[in-house]
Amino acid sequence: MNLPHFLTIGKYHLSEQKAEQAVEAALKYSGIRKPHNKSWAEMDITITENGQPEQFKFYQLVKKARLSGISLEVLQNQIDNTDLFFGGSLSLATPNHQLEIAVSFAGNEKKLQGPCRIAPVEQELAEDILFYKQQVCEYSNSNDFSLSCRYYRSYIFSSISLIDAFINRHIQIFRNSPGSGKEEKDVDRQEG
Repeated sequence: MNLPHFLTIGKYHLSEQKAEQAVEAALKYSGIRKPHNKSWAEMDITITENGQPEQFKFYQLVKKARLSGISLEVLQNQIDNTDLFFGGSLSLATPNHQLEIAVSFAGNEKKLQGPCRIAPVEQELAEDILFYKQQVCEYSNSNDFSLSCRYYRSYIFSSISLIDAFINRHIQIFRNSPGSGKEEKDVDRQEG
């Protein structure tokens, strides 16, 4: 006999109203304006992704936002890539023994010999959080509830680690920015 799941993940990340507000704000941010004589629902909205323009209706963008939790993924990717602290980072992986990957960030340089993988820790932890959240729910109908509890602990630990990683990234960039002096000593003193 299958037990019902104690925990489940909802289908939607945003309510209809929140998704509409988020999409409208994202469209305005990207320079798309609604004519005074039309509603958003009446418009054909053109969004360019990978150099290819694509037509959307407002309700389609709202549905995508509800399912993903992101108002306009193309726009969000552009915003993320230009972010001062977290932008411009990408993940690389190779199974090739002959390949070497060189990485430089905030005054630190590292060369990795394949097989290897390099990715921003914040991205890795965010993916861990989503994975553990799914696993908690998946095993919440088990006769042995300990697996669900283990995944829940991992979910919490990853969440706390993500906060720590965000703070540390700001400190690391600050320490390697031109002109960091007295403030850096204050940060070091507070950490110790």
